[in-house]
Amino acid sequence: MFTWLRRIFIHFLINFAALYAAAKFVEGITITAAGDDIWRALALASIVFGVVNVLLRPLLAFFSLPFIVLTLGLFMFVLNGLMLYLTAWLVADYHIENFTAAVWGALLVTVIHWCSTWLVSETLKNEGRG
Repeated sequence: MFTWLRRIFIHFLINFAALYAAAKFVEGITITAAGDDIWRALALASIVFGVVNVLLRPLLAFFSLPFIVLTLGLFMFVLNGLMLYLTAWLVADYHIENFTAAVWGALLVTVIHWCSTWLVSETLKNEGRG
């Protein structure tokens, strides 16, 4: 009945985990909040990152299509880094020092998001068979 709501919530959780991993493992990405505010900052960053990816990324991908084709798709990593950098700019407690850290963080977020989405989709497929 509410499959779309469940999908949004699952993507929120995946973004939450991926942004946390990026802050933990990529030098130059930090969360400046303390205590329980870390989780609030991550939740806000996850929501903003999701909205930025839904609204701006397709538009920017369309306008940068010649660069994407010319670089055989590698320019998408730059776009993903830009989306992460924009998220850090909009969320006060999520900081990215430079664009290189944003691109490495976006690469990590992309890999985590891809793997997690694949695992969740396989789990949901197997649930439907049983």
